[in-house]
Amino acid sequence: MIRRLFYFLTGLAVGAYAVHRLNRTARAWSPEQIAGRIERRMAGYRSAVRELGADVHSAMEHREAELQEQHGLAPTSTPGDVPRRGWADGREGGAPGTPEGTQRRRRHITAG
Repeated sequence: MIRRLFYFLTGLAVGAYAVHRLNRTARAWSPEQIAGRIERRMAGYRSAVRELGADVHSAMEHREAELQEQHGLAPTSTPGDVPRRGWADGREGGAPGTPEGTQRRRRHITAG
């Protein structure tokens, strides 16, 4: 009798643990959980890409300053300056990718 009770309770405990693990696995593979994991990974990738971009920009500015010094040219900007947004030749309106440039492009498309 005691042996049967022992095996019954052991089976009950193993069954409860198995159900618990299955429920946990089902929750982990739900669409919300998968989306959360992807978002966390993408946030890590985004920060790494931003860091890489900042490093490349810094190295580019440093090299540009070296070349300007080597060739005796006046520096066009100091390192760390934020580039202005607009056309390089001073035209009116925004450059492509800026809100002003997008509006100008929309006007051009609808007019023609």
